[in-house]
Amino acid sequence: MSNQSKSRQISDFLSQTALPSDTQLTYISGGVNYRISLTDFLSSIGVSGSIVQDGDSLGTPILNTAGSINNIRNLEPGAGIKTSVSPQNGATIEHNFKADVVGAQVVNDLTLSSPTFRSLVAGSGVSVSQSGNEIQIALTGTPASTKTVIVNSISDFPAAVAGVITLNDDTEYLIRNDISTSNRFVLGSNCVLDGASNIVIALTYTGTGVMFTSANKSWTIRNISAICLTGTFAAISGTGSETFQMLSVNVKASTLGTASSLAGFHIHDTEQTVTTNGFVFSGSNNVALIEASLSTISAGVLYDLGTSTFSGFSITDNFTTINGTSVFLSGAASSANMNAGSLGSVHNCRFFGTGTPLQTITTADSKWQFFLSDKIKDTTRDCLMSQVANATNTVITTVSTPVKLLGAWTEELADSFTTDATGKIIYTGLKDVEVNVDMSFTGAAVSGGSKDFAYYVAKNGATITNSGAANTASSSVAGRTSLMWRLSLVTNDYIEAFVENNTDTIDMLITNAVIRIA
Repeated sequence: MSNQSKSRQISDFLSQTALPSDTQLTYISGGVNYRISLTDFLSSIGVSGSIVQDGDSLGTPILNTAGSINNIRNLEPGAGIKTSVSPQNGATIEHNFKADVVGAQVVNDLTLSSPTFRSLVAGSGVSVSQSGNEIQIALTGTPASTKTVIVNSISDFPAAVAGVITLNDDTEYLIRNDISTSNRFVLGSNCVLDGASNIVIALTYTGTGVMFTSANKSWTIRNISAICLTGTFAAISGTGSETFQMLSVNVKASTLGTASSLAGFHIHDTEQTVTTNGFVFSGSNNVALIEASLSTISAGVLYDLGTSTFSGFSITDNFTTINGTSVFLSGAASSANMNAGSLGSVHNCRFFGTGTPLQTITTADSKWQFFLSDKIKDTTRDCLMSQVANATNTVITTVSTPVKLLGAWTEELADSFTTDATGKIIYTGLKDVEVNVDMSFTGAAVSGGSKDFAYYVAKNGATITNSGAANTASSSVAGRTSLMWRLSLVTNDYIEAFVENNTDTIDMLITNAVIRIA
């Protein structure tokens, strides 16, 4: 069959599925017939080649072919990804991460074209590992300084010599397991015994001697239970420059022990169970601070100051069971345990049991202060003096000139004051105070008719003019006069009562009088 198609209808033309490279196409433009080669035709309409998928066949295609229609998908942002059109009209895909400004940065610089994630490197005593999708960080041991010894058994301490373990100077013994031993311990200078917690770790001494001995050494014990049921907890002595600290320790002992000539004695957040006796102090000490502790004592004295001296002694927030005839605090009479200008105090303590909170030391001692503790009266600044049926005349030598009342006075009570029979009341407290002074008198001239007279408060021998209270009485009719005043006192200031005759020089007889300072 001939391929010539001249003078035939288009429907009678031969069919082909592709255009050969030598194809010529005809077209009409402006009423003129033209022809164009296939190559020039494709070039003029901007078509070359074909559009097909490329890359991994399992990837997400950008081209979506639906029959004869080729769709180009939009780029949409996902979690941690953002998309945008660049200034050069390109499609930009980038991460959308943010780095916190606090702490170490995991990524070195998020603005880099290729940000680097830093590795986690294990430090001393720490391990870093990967497990599945997790990074695990764990301790491989207790971080310790070069001055720390980890103690898991008695063999980790220095070797005992003749039943005595001598601990090294400037060393922390970090005890991480319960240990029981019949060996005693002698402390090195600046030595620390430290456990994980007093409810987890216990160091037990099974002997009958002294568990811890320190001579002229500063040392600390903390976060541990120290048990010596048949022995003494500690014998601590110094030269006046050493310190002892017991912090968060649970002590169970027959006897707590002795403490002498220390610069500092500090007990905080402890529990003490004592069957025989507590701490006995001696020597010249600087300060002692005992706070936030729970104690039970079955015999003896928990804190016995004996004849020791201190520049400061404070017990606060202690809850103590004092069983039988045991005593909480004992010491010397008349504040003898406290140095000049120093103060001892007991504050906010609670007591249980049948024992005695105070022995020899009293709330009237001028260098002790007691507040907010049950079974111990609060410290007061209080004095009461009286004259009853006095027959001694007060001699008046000059009219309108005050003189001290004569006659014998009786002390009814005196806290923070001392008195004498002449009516002199001396303030012995260490703190500057303001007090109220009330005085009441019954008196008259010893002879003659009506007399004008006045009474005064006198401080350190000088009358206070504005405190005067005037009255009139005759020898036959005594007058009752009262006055009130308020003044400031420092240690050793003293108060007295004065009277003056404003009429003449006839003597006065004050038969009854009362002075109250509070």
